[in-house]
Amino acid sequence: MIEHLEQKIRELKPFYEQDSIKGIFSWKEFERLINLRPFISSNNFHVLNSENYTWENKCWLTNVNTFPTELLLCLLPQYMGYIQDCSKASENINKICSQLDKFNNSATDAHIFYNLSDTLDQGFGIHSDGSHNLIVQVEGKTRMEIWDIKDIDAKNNIKCLDILPVIDVIMKPGDCVFIPKRYWHKASSKMKRLSVSFPSNPEMNVSNAQDRVWINIDKLL
Repeated sequence: MIEHLEQKIRELKPFYEQDSIKGIFSWKEFERLINLRPFISSNNFHVLNSENYTWENKCWLTNVNTFPTELLLCLLPQYMGYIQDCSKASENINKICSQLDKFNNSATDAHIFYNLSDTLDQGFGIHSDGSHNLIVQVEGKTRMEIWDIKDIDAKNNIKCLDILPVIDVIMKPGDCVFIPKRYWHKASSKMKRLSVSFPSNPEMNVSNAQDRVWINIDKLL
């Protein structure tokens, strides 16, 4: 899936590629995830607000920490959010995780970010992460800004610094960016969008990466 990006990823420098990774996920597949209880567990499903939610436990649930449907129907249109532990959300996502395990020699996961509104202005703001991240735009558009780590003193408030980003692009479906760990960046959009982030943590050795075997039912029948 991403063999053409291997050399760039290994250099551990920020980059942007247009029309590079297509067809790895869809709104319909996202719909299936939010209707499967393991993916809407409070351990996996994260809403970008500061509220703490509680609900009555329902019968037959092996995991009582899954968001009730009536609550999800209220939260999804109002807030951006993401679902983690999605490396097997699709076969193509699983393939990319497997390749990144090797490219970065570190364990990779997949986080699916969503925005179901054309007016929301939410997100993490300008921040840096402890993982390398390959971010793929699936639907909609996202403005991505990335700053050069050598130009920024992490002790200062980056919002107050008059430094131009080294990458400032509007990502469209199929586009991707690579953000090495500790590089400051910001993703923002005011439209419906769906993207997949692939964090690879160098502190997590690839020998302990998740199982990447994809079960093909046709071969078992």
